[in-house]
Amino acid sequence: QDRSKTILAYLLQQHPEDFAHLYSHRGYVQQASGRLSDAIESHSTALKLKHNCDFLVFYLRGSCFQAMGDSKSALADFNSAIQSNPSYDEALSARMIIRKQQNEVNKVENRLF
Repeated sequence: QDRSKTILAYLLQQHPEDFAHLYSHRGYVQQASGRLSDAIESHSTALKLKHNCDFLVFYLRGSCFQAMGDSKSALADFNSAIQSNPSYDEALSARMIIRKQQNEVNKVENRLF
């Protein structure tokens, strides 16, 4: 058991990008099965292991946040995805939807007050 942990720690230190992809794929599977909190955790781990991670990980984690009603975190991740890949249509569309929803809420609040 201790030897396994030592080997894992060594591999993680030497090749974090390999583990980042594993966590990203696990997050995708968790997300597809509706386990959004678990997916967010896996995507976050992937991003911690590889700071310049694939734009898709930001998009996927943002989609989880959006599905859970956390528009602020979703918007931040969609912005990161777009910063990494400015022509990524899915992230651009998702960001536009959130901004439109926020604009509608602001209009309603302005009418109420």
